[in-house]
Amino acid sequence: MNIFSPYNTINHAQGEKIELELPNWRKKFYYITFRIFPFILLAININAFVFAYRDIPAFFGITLGICIPFICVVMLFKKYPIVIKISNDYIEVNRNTIKGNETIKFSVSSIKKITCKIRGGRNGGTFFFLHTINDYKAEFLTIPPLNMEKEKTTAIIAELEKITGIEVKQV
Repeated sequence: MNIFSPYNTINHAQGEKIELELPNWRKKFYYITFRIFPFILLAININAFVFAYRDIPAFFGITLGICIPFICVVMLFKKYPIVIKISNDYIEVNRNTIKGNETIKFSVSSIKKITCKIRGGRNGGTFFFLHTINDYKAEFLTIPPLNMEKEKTTAIIAELEKITGIEVKQV
């Protein structure tokens, strides 16, 4: 059983290091959702104003004119992890940004703490964050609600603590 599901485990040396990668179908899904869908949403919004501006009430039109572009910008600038490497010495996250792929690497000595946040509902999931000595907070591991289980979360926390030697706190 892969406790890090939906990530594929590429390399796992028990208690020493682990390398995780998103499956290709999930990479494509995230790319479409965060890089293509915002432009489609903007096109629909523009078409609504061009062809139906007289039928749209003023308040609704102003709300759409402000909210939809804001949502699109937030979606475009969303960063999501593709490859995660965790070892005794460092945590490296290769994530997709609007500019392309970006790799961030943290030495274990520069990490102050690791926190785990569990949210329920539609936008829920299990989220793991790094907190560095310089007060930088980075999300490095996300488990969606469909793959969320209490036992898995406990096992992931135990594995992260074993590999990095840093206590993982649930908030």
